[in-house]
Amino acid sequence: MTTNEHDRQLPLVGLVGRPNTGKSSLFNRIAGKRISIVHGEPGVTRDRVTAPVHHDGRQCLLVDTGGLAFASDQSDEAVLHQTIREQINAVIQEAGVLIWVVDAQEGATPLDKEMAELLYPYSERVVIAANKCDNAELENHAYGDFAVFGFSEVIPVSSSHSRGIDDLLDETFARLPRRAAEEHPEAGLSVPGRLRLAVAGRPNVGKSAVINTLFGDDRVVVSDMPGTTRDAVELPLDIECEDETVPVTLVDTSGFRARKKLDTPVEHFSVRRAERSIENCDVALLVLDAMSPATAQDRRIAHIIQKHKKPCIIVGNKWDLIEDRMPGEEFCQLIDALLPFMAHCPVLPVSALTGENLEGIPEVVLDIREELNTTIPTGVLNRFLSDLVQTTPPGVHKGIGVAPKIYYATMVQNAPPTFKFFVNKKEAFSKNYLQFLRNQLRAAFFPYGGLPIELVLVGHHRAPTELSGSRAAVAGAEGEASFEKGKRAKKKRKRSGKSR
Repeated sequence: MTTNEHDRQLPLVGLVGRPNTGKSSLFNRIAGKRISIVHGEPGVTRDRVTAPVHHDGRQCLLVDTGGLAFASDQSDEAVLHQTIREQINAVIQEAGVLIWVVDAQEGATPLDKEMAELLYPYSERVVIAANKCDNAELENHAYGDFAVFGFSEVIPVSSSHSRGIDDLLDETFARLPRRAAEEHPEAGLSVPGRLRLAVAGRPNVGKSAVINTLFGDDRVVVSDMPGTTRDAVELPLDIECEDETVPVTLVDTSGFRARKKLDTPVEHFSVRRAERSIENCDVALLVLDAMSPATAQDRRIAHIIQKHKKPCIIVGNKWDLIEDRMPGEEFCQLIDALLPFMAHCPVLPVSALTGENLEGIPEVVLDIREELNTTIPTGVLNRFLSDLVQTTPPGVHKGIGVAPKIYYATMVQNAPPTFKFFVNKKEAFSKNYLQFLRNQLRAAFFPYGGLPIELVLVGHHRAPTELSGSRAAVAGAEGEASFEKGKRAKKKRKRSGKSR
């Protein structure tokens, strides 16, 4: 799994600075939408958050980093600061331009001085953005306050009032070399058809570690301290699998903590944003801790995925710690028993530490992409249902007194696959039989991707002539031919006992 070649060609612009200077506010203002979490609490941003930026016909990839703090002790917080510093150092090395964000209202601080020493070897690539210059007086002071650091450009800006943003972008793009990807905006991150893959789970199950191992790079902060990830971090990737390329955007979400443990407004906002990431994704990757899978919090996240009707891959991370006493097939059966309402979803026991079984994730993503593009011709569908109902007819629902009948069915959409059934009486169909229909449709047409199946019942007092079985067959004849041809051409996939 590698980054998109076009994305690598985009020039990189990094936002750096000490905590609470307004980097994330400036990032959101430049990107034109709220991506990074903004709050008065210092150190809210901890990962590299990215967004494509267009300015005067040119394009770059803007990166927001965590605030650089300096700590000498060995506490968890100090270790986290060191991890953030490593992330910032990586951006400093990669970026074509570094926007150093300082606080014009506070003026130069000792932390700013240390930041200046870190950036001075790269001074030709540094532009100082003196943020929070909300009036002319602050703008005038900003030049004097920060010119002492010896960098050539100090640009007063205000992210809250949108002052100076164009001047900052003019100076930034003037320093960037032109690259081929900039001539083709369609090669940026907003490529149509790019699957959004949201990685969700409770804190400290290893979501970021799974992403880093897949990505082959430390792109998100990994720490034993729960709740390290707070933003929904988006990473564009190309999945290479079976000589095919699937463009995806991985979304690393913050860990879902129990509501009673949400201590700050930032944590509340992080959880709400993580829920929105699931709502807006194409595929959810639910990461569990294989040592303690399917906790109450895991079930809550699974219900959110189910509520938003998303295909889901269940990943049991840290499987290397239990594989000696629990084979992969047994682990899959355990998850089915603990999360029965997600039993249709593929389960992959993996280890982000060793990389074991991670190659199964791209394979399932490829299956899901194919199934999300599958449409069932009307003739094929009705012939299948006719055989199914003859073999296993629906029983008479108690209290209704009417035998259930299916006159006709058609597939009305995918993502999720949705079928409209024209029936004699909606209330005549029991929940168990409807679930049986969903399971049979999934097994026949969507067997690998864990897609939810939606049934919409439309009641009629009598069989509508325009929806007769003969006309249904005629309506689907042309589609049936292409569907059968596609089935014959589809490659057979090899699947181990550790994934279903």
